[in-house]
Amino acid sequence: MKRKIEIGKIYYSTERYMPVIGGRLYEGYKAIHRGDFEAGKKILIDFLVAVYASPNRRHEMTTKLYVDRVRVKMKLPFNKDKENEIIEIVRMAGAIQFRELMYPLYLSIVNNGYRKTHVSMIELAEHDGKLFVMDGKHRLSILGAIGEKYVPENSYIIERGFQNENADIRAVC
Repeated sequence: MKRKIEIGKIYYSTERYMPVIGGRLYEGYKAIHRGDFEAGKKILIDFLVAVYASPNRRHEMTTKLYVDRVRVKMKLPFNKDKENEIIEIVRMAGAIQFRELMYPLYLSIVNNGYRKTHVSMIELAEHDGKLFVMDGKHRLSILGAIGEKYVPENSYIIERGFQNENADIRAVC
């Protein structure tokens, strides 16, 4: 049996100072869960916009895929430079991402519980005595927001340390 891991003791790998419980993703899902859908949606989209060009999130391409879709729809050329993207395009992409991915994931976990057979394992990295979520940020944020205290048993893997301390902050998983 794996050890019990408290969600409240896990930090985001890309914002190492921020615990999952209390982070922007958590706050957005928490607002939705308490019935304030529009406030939660705004928090989550604002978060996607705020971190889109972050150097710590170079490897995360989900929002970029939605940005590219918006650009195609607007008949604009692709923009490889995230730092110089038009904020309104990122906001529109974030709204689509929320509608197509984030909110359906929230509903699935709330209505069906967390089932690791339907998603990949939650990837954690242990570094300097702290645990960081490498993959599964939204899932852990939702679980915390709906009141779960622990990472579901047998739904996570733990790596030791980061691949490159100063670069991408991705674990070798």
